[in-house]
Amino acid sequence: MSLEGPNELFIYELSAMYDGEKKIAEMLSQATEQVSDGRLAGTLRAYLDETRQQASNLEQCFELLAEAPREVGCAAIDGVRQEYQDVVGQEPAPEVLTMYLLGSAMRVEHYEIGAYRSLVDKALLMGEAECALLLQTNLVQEEDTATRLERINHEMSERVLAEA
Repeated sequence: MSLEGPNELFIYELSAMYDGEKKIAEMLSQATEQVSDGRLAGTLRAYLDETRQQASNLEQCFELLAEAPREVGCAAIDGVRQEYQDVVGQEPAPEVLTMYLLGSAMRVEHYEIGAYRSLVDKALLMGEAECALLLQTNLVQEEDTATRLERINHEMSERVLAEA
């Protein structure tokens, strides 16, 4: 894919986010099976549903733009996925895995927040209001999820560290 202009860059970045959302959904599906904390499992399932909706919103953006997603990998999420596999491979104690998953999920959310802020801005500047609205919906969801995960992470870490 040639990145000779801002439109091509926008499609590239949109494609990378689409790839990232699909990979995040795969990781969340696995993670919900691995956590022992029922509250966290429920939060991850809700996060999974939201992630699938966000991927659908990206698909709608591609349709509005009369474009197809490009074969672009999301290197940031690939790195998170590799780290996740490395940690799981070390067979951590359940509470350690839970703490890791929460921290990792928060890092992913903050990456997505930055990416969606940039995409919303570009869509608006390009005059793609409908696409911008879909991307803004994803951004708001990411911000809300980050806030929830931060609260749960603090509570869980406080409990686990107090027991250590």
